[in-house]
Amino acid sequence: IMDMWRASDPLVSIEAFREGAKTTLSEEFLLIEALFANFRYLLIFGETYTKSCQRIEAMKYELTTNMKIYTLFGKQKGTTWSENKIVLPNGVCIEAHGWEEEIRGYKYLQYRPDRAYLDDIENKTLVKDSESVQAQWSKLHTELIPAMDTELGKVRMTGTPLADDCMMTRARNSEN
Repeated sequence: IMDMWRASDPLVSIEAFREGAKTTLSEEFLLIEALFANFRYLLIFGETYTKSCQRIEAMKYELTTNMKIYTLFGKQKGTTWSENKIVLPNGVCIEAHGWEEEIRGYKYLQYRPDRAYLDDIENKTLVKDSESVQAQWSKLHTELIPAMDTELGKVRMTGTPLADDCMMTRARNSEN
């Protein structure tokens, strides 16, 4: 999973069974990348706003309680430390949103998002039929990807397939 996160490919999907540690490993990798300022602006999307904010909460916990992080990088509570957004002292911004939100115009200072993490964004309603899945697939390709930094943008999606036709199976079968 860590190798897939580190890949230079702009689009990567990571599929695994429930309890496969996809989210935990993704959070760890993103924190390491953030601490080393390997990106400037990360968007985290969960199925809902609440679920995406849980990713921020887990990251804040690690940033404030992990003594290895403190020893190596110092205090990490930066200028912004809210429910859905944190800015680290090195200037890296991590922001959480629900997949149900409209994806347009994201910008932090002068930066467009250069990382996006989609964590289990689908639910039974979104995979009920091919038209619903197509709407989500289109949202990925017509809203999120165009909103990313054109040179540095990377999108990572983790999940467990919920149907024969869903975002994860489409990503698995995609040439991109």
